[in-house]
Amino acid sequence: MRSLLECDVSHSTEGGCSKQNDSGPLPKGRPKAPSDLRVGTSRYLVLSVFGLALGSLGCTADESETEEPTIADATKLSERPCPEDSILSYENFGEPFLLSWCNGCHSSVLPEGERQGAPLGSDFDDLAMVREAGARIWARSADHNRQMPPLAGPEDEERTRLGEWLSCGAPSEVE
Repeated sequence: MRSLLECDVSHSTEGGCSKQNDSGPLPKGRPKAPSDLRVGTSRYLVLSVFGLALGSLGCTADESETEEPTIADATKLSERPCPEDSILSYENFGEPFLLSWCNGCHSSVLPEGERQGAPLGSDFDDLAMVREAGARIWARSADHNRQMPPLAGPEDEERTRLGEWLSCGAPSEVE
């Protein structure tokens, strides 16, 4: 017995194939008419498009259900979410972090030769200076950014806290 594919190709009625056109059985070896191919192809195409359309209905995202941005999604400080329950402040985190990791080079009291390459004017002496440079500090030192300090540096958890503190606006307990 021949497969349907063989029947379509050979157009034979032998071996159980019973392909016919409007004028009766197709003679052996005669190719299928172009109109026969178009009908089969058209049905397949219509069914495929219909199936894709139905399948995509369940895959559309509702704009009202967009996910909150994550730390990993952030490419700049303004994209980094500030947790609503953050307790970090200049006094309990910012100032100690800056003293430990930044002010050894980024301090206005250091002469140019003692800044280890930190540009003059790139100083984090007080909260106002830190807020002004917040986006630059984040881009080089917080979260997944590891450019500063150039040698060693804080643990990942501390870098994440720096990102949190900066993304919340570098708050202070006294303001």
